[in-house]
Amino acid sequence: MLLPAEIESKTLIPALRAILAKDLSENHNVRKGNDLKNVRSHTSCNQ
Repeated sequence: MLLPAEIESKTLIPALRAILAKDLSENHNVRKGNDLKNVRSHTSCNQ
């Protein structure tokens, strides 16, 4: 059984990453290829 914090982090972190990548590409002229390199969080946070 997953803890509420685990469920929340599995949905919240990718959503925040997508919002941030969209903002970077639209408002700050950062290319989409570079967005993910700069936005990607540490791998232990994604597990």
